[in-house]
Amino acid sequence: MKRVMNEIKCLFLLLSVLIFSQNIFSEHRSQNDSTLNLSVESEDLDIYGIDQEQYMGRDDIKNIVFHDSLLTIGMSAFKACQNLTDLRIPKRCEDIQDSAFLGCESLRTIKWPDSLKSIGNSAFKGCTNLTDIVIPKGCQYIMDEAFDECDGLKIVEVPASVSYIGLWAIPVDAKMIVAKRSVAERYARKFGITYSYGRGQKEIVDFVQEKGSLTLDLTKQNDHVDIYMVGNLKYWGREDIREIKFSDSLYAIGSGAFSECRNLEKVKIPNKCKEIEHGAFVGCTSLQSVEIPASVTTIGQEAFPLDATLIVDRGSFAERYARTNGIDFVYKNGVGGPQ
Repeated sequence: MKRVMNEIKCLFLLLSVLIFSQNIFSEHRSQNDSTLNLSVESEDLDIYGIDQEQYMGRDDIKNIVFHDSLLTIGMSAFKACQNLTDLRIPKRCEDIQDSAFLGCESLRTIKWPDSLKSIGNSAFKGCTNLTDIVIPKGCQYIMDEAFDECDGLKIVEVPASVSYIGLWAIPVDAKMIVAKRSVAERYARKFGITYSYGRGQKEIVDFVQEKGSLTLDLTKQNDHVDIYMVGNLKYWGREDIREIKFSDSLYAIGSGAFSECRNLEKVKIPNKCKEIEHGAFVGCTSLQSVEIPASVTTIGQEAFPLDATLIVDRGSFAERYARTNGIDFVYKNGVGGPQ
């Protein structure tokens, strides 16, 4: 009887060793080639998601083979895997969570799936060897500091599908490739990042003021400033502007020129200006007052926020515009206009 029990124990021990060996094999097939193999199904491997901090700090990993069914890469899953060089995200993955690849300093290339929806906070922060990023067309969210401190990053191509880009998500020294009137274009304008509408196309630089300044100076003609006309959507979405200095030669302000400049507080239109086109200052939620000279004879629809106060000349076109649109106004001598 004892002999039988001993034999059963030996068989059980042998079986346990075999199962353990198989699981190790399924996770990391070869130590010699430094490839982490996560493509083989096993009881201890979740093929649909990689847990938080599961492989954090593994210096032995240079490449990863994922299972095609993987949906999520967890928070800090591969953080500080400093020898990871190339990354191919599997075709069904939708979510790369916060700090997933933070500090992977040797990472050079990333191949993205069209399924990807979100890139988390600091997901690739400090990946200093990345040089060119093409975000897939289905992606919707690039969260705060996603590519911050990626000092080698030269080009970031962002599709129109992206509806949110967080603070410091993209280095200001990189060049962005964006779709016209997209969230990515607004982001580039807001942070003064050079951008274009396609590879090889003309680069656009809209940052015409010193960093840290709150006043947009449009008084001097140069490659970026037309002192006679502010173009359509020229400074759309620029949240770094609180005040504008116009040239005395200004003739017209184009459609949406300063739309959604949410920190702009006051505006004084110069005396020779004739036209303010539709939506010029729409969405400027902090705008308190706009001083409009009698020279202005054309103002488009929704040119100003309805809760701003217009400062006008008595009997001017601006006064009639304010009355017609139910906007508060005062005369330039400070006397309130009748409603």
